Amino acid sequence: MLERIALEDLKIDVRNKKISREIWIWWERPVCGLFKLNIDGASKGNPGESGGGGVMRDSKAKVIFAFAYFYGISTNMVAEARALLDGLRLCKAFGIVNLIVESDSKVMMDLIAKKESYPWFISSFWTEMMLLMDQLCLSHQHQFREGNKVADALANEAVITKSNRIYQGWSEMPTTAREAARCDALGLPYL
Repeated sequence: MLERIALEDLKIDVRNKKISREIWIWWERPVCGLFKLNIDGASKGNPGESGGGGVMRDSKAKVIFAFAYFYGISTNMVAEARALLDGLRLCKAFGIVNLIVESDSKVMMDLIAKKESYPWFISSFWTEMMLLMDQLCLSHQHQFREGNKVADALANEAVITKSNRIYQGWSEMPTTAREAARCDALGLPYL
């Protein structure tokens, strides 16, 4: 009732409107012995300038590697697929085989769950993605955007700087990604 009165005092019409509940979301550490790869693609304009980013962390939330790659002009879906492929390539290069992949792209996570059906515009990445996924011991899951802030910051960094970069640890990452990684390591939730 107090919420309704306060909103009415602000001259906001609340009749027949639902007041939504807040949901707390946070990044969860993988269990001991596993690693977690969070990836994200960004496209400013869809299609527009795009990039991908990702971060690999262990069960202590230590950053093993991170990346920010510029992709030029493409769509969000292409950026998401390329970020996943780049993340998987780096896992193989770093010798990491037991991992969980998280993305805030529900569409991408659903596509890799099906394996056999994919849109034509990611066909140039699909075969290599599936091959790498078969070589790795991995599971994948959707993560809400709030729990994927480090990868999001890295994807945006790629678009801003228009460059490709691999970071070998927390201290090398851009400030926005470091801040998000610190909050994740502390287990701080997002609203």
